[in-house]
Amino acid sequence: MSTETGRPVARVAGPLIASVVVLLFALPLAWMLAYFMNDDIQTGDHIVFLAVPIVELLVAGIVAGLIIGRSSGTGYARAITGALSLVFVPLLVGATAYALLSVTPLFDDAIGSTVSGGAWLAVAAVAALLSVLLTRLGVRLLRSS
Repeated sequence: MSTETGRPVARVAGPLIASVVVLLFALPLAWMLAYFMNDDIQTGDHIVFLAVPIVELLVAGIVAGLIIGRSSGTGYARAITGALSLVFVPLLVGATAYALLSVTPLFDDAIGSTVSGGAWLAVAAVAALLSVLLTRLGVRLLRSS
């Protein structure tokens, strides 16, 4: 691998790897916080479960963008925007897989049983489309100028 092709690949792979690592820690933490909230309506549980990974991904994207912007000569605004778009791709891929599994009878959890199969297919389609669009945007922004 030459240096010219290695750097753009590393700029794209860095935020994706950081995102996966953050999600490995954020999702169990979010689940644990939501589990121990004991909210009768469970609205607070869902807000905490969704907010913790999103905030941690935002921080990871900003930090990755600052590192990429400083080391690559790409402007900070462009690097941060590219990194922020890439860090959400693994979460959207996970949401797509979750939505597709919720359509099957093998994966019948509390949320999956209350929402129709058509709604889960719509969620899967939107999440898949967003992950493709964010990947393309992130790669385009992080390519060398």
